[in-house]
Amino acid sequence: MFHCWVLEKRQGEWWIYLQLRSLLKKDYPGDLDITAAGHIGAHETAEEGIREMDEELGIHVNYGELISLGVIPYCIHTKDIHDAEFAHVFLYKHSGTIEDFEIQREELDGLYATPLHDFLELIVGSVVSITVKGYKFVGDTRIDEVRSIMLNDLGTLPKDYLNPLKELIEKHIK
Repeated sequence: MFHCWVLEKRQGEWWIYLQLRSLLKKDYPGDLDITAAGHIGAHETAEEGIREMDEELGIHVNYGELISLGVIPYCIHTKDIHDAEFAHVFLYKHSGTIEDFEIQREELDGLYATPLHDFLELIVGSVVSITVKGYKFVGDTRIDEVRSIMLNDLGTLPKDYLNPLKELIEKHIK
């Protein structure tokens, strides 16, 4: 798997972007997820996963611009999914705004951002909910919104992925 968390600095504070998965997706429709993610084939390298940035977010990024957080192994076990993954996890420091992204509507229904500190507190259970700001599409209509989310809104991400993520991000953002 290729996972890239996109960060943006706003008035001296880091913010993190979350994608809103399309309601048409088979797995986890309507859940919030990693900014850009996708499978890489057995014959591919993590570097080739960077295509997900173009495909899902409509931005071109060079592999050298990514900050590697390493590989996080994790498992997903639900009624319908039994999967063991090795995610090559990256950060990308975006120098623009949310308006720079042109999301792929087959994959995403929206894009949100929240202060990184709040997101990290949510994923380790220090807070029950956080506020995200962004937009979603309902049909062809874009709706800007501010909403409250909880950990279960990140249904694609199990604890064995989220627990090491906080420490890895903090280590590289100091």
